[in-house]
Amino acid sequence: MQRRYLFVIALFIAALARILYSGERLLLWTMVFLAAISVLAAINLAYTLAYVRITQKMEPSELTGEEFGTLAISITNCGALPLAHLEVRHDTARSLFGTEPNARSVFSVMPGQTVGLRTPIFFPYRGVYSPGITQIVAYDLFGFFKITLKPERYALRQGVTVLPKRVPSAISLEGANPYSGGGRNGHDEQEPYSIAEIRAFRSGDPLKKVHWKLSARMGELLVKEYDGTVSPRIRVFVDFTAHGKRGASAFENCVCVHAAAICRDALGGISPVKLLAYTESRMELDGDSPPDIPRFMRFLAEAKFACRYRFIDVVRAELDASDDTGSVVVITGGATAELTTYLGRLTLRGLNVSLVAIAEDSSADAERYRSTLAVPAGVELAVAIPFTPVLPSPEDRETSHNPSEEPSHA
Repeated sequence: MQRRYLFVIALFIAALARILYSGERLLLWTMVFLAAISVLAAINLAYTLAYVRITQKMEPSELTGEEFGTLAISITNCGALPLAHLEVRHDTARSLFGTEPNARSVFSVMPGQTVGLRTPIFFPYRGVYSPGITQIVAYDLFGFFKITLKPERYALRQGVTVLPKRVPSAISLEGANPYSGGGRNGHDEQEPYSIAEIRAFRSGDPLKKVHWKLSARMGELLVKEYDGTVSPRIRVFVDFTAHGKRGASAFENCVCVHAAAICRDALGGISPVKLLAYTESRMELDGDSPPDIPRFMRFLAEAKFACRYRFIDVVRAELDASDDTGSVVVITGGATAELTTYLGRLTLRGLNVSLVAIAEDSSADAERYRSTLAVPAGVELAVAIPFTPVLPSPEDRETSHNPSEEPSHA
């Protein structure tokens, strides 16, 4: 910055000396001076467009809800002259999830220099995000002109997948688990698998046969040999109906977080799970062991609330066409009387039925909301209230930058 100002002062002194010694009119030389400055300013901006290199990326590319990621931005001068002043506006947690404007940083990059900016971003909700540079403005070194650059031309954004955060399961999986000895509704269930033996893992054995808990205790991979009896699956229905609820991010996050908790606990206990969801199309995920958990978590992170069918119609169509026994878990923000009545009839078929009812917004009272739900006997009910995390202040994790060049922040 100081070098540029010294250059302008030197040019002014040279022009002034020329005026004093030549006797030419002051106005003429002033115009010549301004014209020269304007040409240099234009050259400086054109040079910047040609020789600036900007990169941006999110670190890591995958994390869990209510964790910090880092937006890393670097600017390199690949030429032999100073670049124009660059004003970079970029996303922060409070601009992505709050109402504050984007952060602003100003850089002056000398020849061959690279300056960097690392901004921590707090992600309160599950989803797929692409934080990054929102605007780049270049000012010539004299401050006469400015141009706005397209960020996507210089640095493509890289997305980050935020998985649902870990919470305890809202329902008791003992009643919903087909591995349990009996159901909640008084129907004795046959032990789905009878373990014939435990043996060492051999090449080619499917991972779903690994006895994970015993393997961790013994320090080697052990697999279970079964007698061939087939286990019914826990069928999990998640309501992805398009809605117009206020606080949509918190509500959708709550639905997916509780769906993830149930799938994670069931798969972690080696219980077969079938997740059924209607988003933009019908989606069906099957899993039966811990290695399947990441696939379920990524789906729940990326799923869109875009179903145009009534949720009760979706559940009824899927279950009426199936003679499967076992357990049904329903997670919805629209627990209507029609839905709860239908779930009550499912218990008469010998199914273990659980309902996780999500309130519309974080201002709801759990007990009061529970009292409004007419849930038949035999249906396990859990109520969840959307939670809006408090965004951390910028002082909690300060933006860091390259110490060799001090960008200003506003």
